[in-house]
Amino acid sequence: MGSLFAASRLAPALLLVAALGCGEAAPTGSASSASGAAPAPSGAKADAPGGAKPAADAEKAAEKPASGGGSYERGSLLAYLPKECAEGRAYVDVQKLFGGDGGAIGALIEKALLSDAKDKTKAEGVLKALRDGGLEPATTIKEIAACVTSEGAPVLALGADTSKSKDPLGTLFAALESGEGKGKAQLLDDGGFKYVKNPRGEVLGMVAPTVLVLAKNLDRLKEAAKASGGASAFEAATSNVVWLRMTGRDKAEVTVKEQGASYDLVAGFTPAGPAAAQLEKDPKAVLALLEGEAKRRAKKLEATPLKALSPVIQGAKFAVEGGLVKISANIPQTTIVETVKAFATMPDDQLFRSLQ
Repeated sequence: MGSLFAASRLAPALLLVAALGCGEAAPTGSASSASGAAPAPSGAKADAPGGAKPAADAEKAAEKPASGGGSYERGSLLAYLPKECAEGRAYVDVQKLFGGDGGAIGALIEKALLSDAKDKTKAEGVLKALRDGGLEPATTIKEIAACVTSEGAPVLALGADTSKSKDPLGTLFAALESGEGKGKAQLLDDGGFKYVKNPRGEVLGMVAPTVLVLAKNLDRLKEAAKASGGASAFEAATSNVVWLRMTGRDKAEVTVKEQGASYDLVAGFTPAGPAAAQLEKDPKAVLALLEGEAKRRAKKLEATPLKALSPVIQGAKFAVEGGLVKISANIPQTTIVETVKAFATMPDDQLFRSLQ
């Protein structure tokens, strides 16, 4: 099982944004773990759409001791992310995104494992270790949230249902060993704080009974365990299925809201290449360029396993607001599931060519 930060593979909504033409705006190390392992708002009401919780609720949840064996409370992972995220923040409600389709989630997880391990036997060993320890890859992870403190250095929190696992961290260590090889991963104890370290120095720890945090080093992980109160900065993230705000050099805003059996996607980004310089001078020309590019991509996708995306892209609307190109589209839930299942079976080079 490769990098702990392979969790960004579980944000397929960003794949849809990429297909629409704004993939460059998505951060390389932000929201999405090969182990099957994505924030609560400050002013949202508890009965807000999507089950959003007030930030105070997330902070209160942080008072629970860090041990395994519990049912996850929505939004509680946010309290364990930093207050300051210079590059941006992201949130994904994993189960809602797939409509509870365990097959789609499981297929995506297996794709991530095989991509990292390049060894089917190892991938099967990882999955077996997780299941034997009570962590079903397709249903354990409920939410993922990330704080990107600097470019390429996210702190990732994962909300998990650990109610069927006696030792979640030990189970994850066993899965990591299955992927990396015996002796390459370490299960360590720092003054009573247990954590897992992989060969690259990345660390994973349980900061609450149902919250895992992935970080680049132990200092960041221990800081997260203090629950320093980063929930308020996520605004109304949990009223969405996907929520992203990149505030560094590249600006991007993404929200995906549930609307019955479909999702409303609104994405704003700064265009890359020549279009960036043209945006202020002639926004209409930039929009015409992007609309033409979207139609080209939609046509190309018709002949690929990602063909379900074609009508979504064809129906997308483009505008310029606040210095950002805004894209809006309606995505049937079935399209998400079909796209993820196709993505899970496509070789990486074919996927790359399809989205070009």
